Amino acid sequence: MPARTLYGRMMRTLAQTGNGWMTFKDAANRVSNQTARPENVIHLSDLCTEILEVTSDGETAVCNLGSVNPAAHLTGAGLDWERLAGTVRTAVRFLDRIIDLGFYPTPEAEKANRRWRPIGLGVMGPADVFFALRLPFDSPARQDRRDRAAQLAHDRHRADRDDRLHRRVLRVHRAAGVQRVQARDAVG
Repeated sequence: MPARTLYGRMMRTLAQTGNGWMTFKDAANRVSNQTARPENVIHLSDLCTEILEVTSDGETAVCNLGSVNPAAHLTGAGLDWERLAGTVRTAVRFLDRIIDLGFYPTPEAEKANRRWRPIGLGVMGPADVFFALRLPFDSPARQDRRDRAAQLAHDRHRADRDDRLHRRVLRVHRAAGVQRVQARDAVG
């Protein structure tokens, strides 16, 4: 089938079903931090494409997803960023713990999830927040708030990852008989 015909059918289906996403495997493999080695290949994503993960005979990709409702953090003065940051910290910690404590139907799923530790934290109902704050969808203020909310999850995930690395390094040092470890930044 000619590529143009296939693409036309895909666009028609997209318009008819409302499923508004497409993901390109080559681009995903080119930019993923998981595919630096040739044996690591991303073959697919989860349904909404927020997680693209390596799959193989030995690893089955797993999604660990959650969402936060910023509308629940509105006050008379606007969005309570401190409370939202606390909710994001809790949600990221819970998603990370799910990886350690979750049930896995196959050893391949457990291996992939523990190796890559993929998490996705979404936002539900942002339109409610923008409406309550009387922010037009195309305003710079709305974009700033969206970027700030995304940064909360990114910072929390990095901090949790650094904490896990630090604990692992300490366990290795203790096992090797090392009594004291340099400051945390030196370990990172």
